[in-house]
Amino acid sequence: MKKTFMYELHKLENAKLVNFYGWTLPIYYSGSNSEHLGVRNLAGLFDVSHMGEIRFQGTNCIEFLNILLTTDLRRMSTNQASYCLIVDNNGGIIDDIIAYKVNNDEIFLCVNSVNIRNDFYWFLKQKYRHGVHGVKITNESDYWGQVAIQGPKALNIISELYSQKILVKKFYIQEIELPNSKVKTIIARTGYTGEDGCEIFVKRRDIKFFLNCLRDVFKVMPFLYCGLSSRDSLRVEAGLFLHGNDIHRNIDPLSAGLEWTIKYRKKENFIGKNLLLLLKKNRVDFSKIIGIKVMNKRIARKSDKVLIQNIKIGSITSGVYSPYLKHAIGFAYLTTNLKDFKNYSNTNIFSRKNKIPCKITKPTFLKRGSQSKDQR
Repeated sequence: MKKTFMYELHKLENAKLVNFYGWTLPIYYSGSNSEHLGVRNLAGLFDVSHMGEIRFQGTNCIEFLNILLTTDLRRMSTNQASYCLIVDNNGGIIDDIIAYKVNNDEIFLCVNSVNIRNDFYWFLKQKYRHGVHGVKITNESDYWGQVAIQGPKALNIISELYSQKILVKKFYIQEIELPNSKVKTIIARTGYTGEDGCEIFVKRRDIKFFLNCLRDVFKVMPFLYCGLSSRDSLRVEAGLFLHGNDIHRNIDPLSAGLEWTIKYRKKENFIGKNLLLLLKKNRVDFSKIIGIKVMNKRIARKSDKVLIQNIKIGSITSGVYSPYLKHAIGFAYLTTNLKDFKNYSNTNIFSRKNKIPCKITKPTFLKRGSQSKDQR
C-alpha cells in the first residue's frame, strides 16, 4: 500500500491505520467523536495527501478545460478556485474536483484519489480527440503532499504557522513561503467539513521542514489530528457528497442537486451539455438525493433500503453518526418520486432485518456561518 508523507507521524500519534483504496491512512487517532467535535469547536488537521493534482499549462488551456469541466474558467479571477464536475457525454459524473486558476495560461486541479488515473487519461483522450495543441497536461500527484486544517480556529493556527495573518479569501489560493525559509507552499481557502479553514499543498521535498513547523505551532496552539472517520461524518453533516458513494457516472448533476455547478452560457460547448440541457428542458424527474435523519443512534449502512409505508423508495449511499447533532444521519438515492406519497409517515430504514424509524430531510444537516456554497 502507498504511504503518505505523514505516515511516521501517524504511527507516532498511535493512529488506527486502514487501507483506503490502496493508501495507508488513519481512520482515527483519539477517537472519531472527539475529533469530529474538535473540528466543530476548535480545529483539526487531516492528512489528505492521497488526493490528486493535475496541472494544465499553455495558451489554450482555458478553452480546452472549458470543454471538459462544468465551470467557466474565463469568468474566474486569477487565483480563484471553483468546485466543479467532469461529466461524460451521457451527463454522468466522472469526478467532482476543485479547479484553481493560477493565471490565464495555467490551471491546477485537485481530483479525488481513486480517480487520479482515470481523470488523467480522460483528459489525454479528450486532448487527442479534439486535436488540441498548445496545452501541456502533467499528473503531479506524486510531487505534492497536502494537509487540511479545518475549524473555527483554523486560520489562527495557519497564521501562527506562517508568522503572518492569513488573508486569503474564501475559495482563492495564494502561494506563501514558510517563515525563515524558501519553502513555497500553496494555501487554498477550501475544505470538506463545512467549517472555515485551508488546504495546504506542500512539495514532497519540503515535507520534513513543513512537519517540523507544524510541531512548533502545536506547542503554542494545540489542534487535533483527525482521521477518515471524522472527515466522513463532518462532510455528511455539511451536505457534501463523496464520489463513488453518493455521486458517480450513473447519476447526472441535476439528479444530484448539483446543477448550480453548471455554467450553460459559457462560450464552449462542454462535454455533456446537450444531454443536460435536454434533461433540464424535459424535466419530469425529481431530485434523487435526499437527507435521512435517524431517530436514534443506529447508523444506516450503505445499500440499506429506505421504505415509506413498507414500499421501497431508495437506498442509503452514506450513513454516519453525528456527534454534534447527537443522532444518525445519511444520504439516500431515490428510485421513486416522493410526490407519489401523500405524506412521509411511517418512513423506515430496513437494516439487518430491522426497521429503523427515520425522517426525510434536505441533504444538508448543518449550516455553519463559515460555510460557502462553493465548498466541496
